[in-house]
Amino acid sequence: MRVRRDRVAHPGPPAGAVVVRMVMVVRVVVRVVVRVVVRVVVRVVVRWVGETVVVGDGPLGGRVGCRDRAVG
Repeated sequence: MRVRRDRVAHPGPPAGAVVVRMVMVVRVVVRVVVRVVVRVVVRVVVRWVGETVVVGDGPLGGRVGCRDRAVG
């Protein structure tokens, strides 16, 4: 029985380097996606809270929206 080697089929960097590179790329992508999602969620929550709870003379001094608070 001969063992098939996939590395011979496509010449290039060894599989270990490809896996390490893919893991690094996935880490960066996940970090960016999480950052964007958190920013969007904070904006939506701030807007929703500003429209529903903090309308009028509240503890935060009236309406709090996305334009009043610097997010990001």
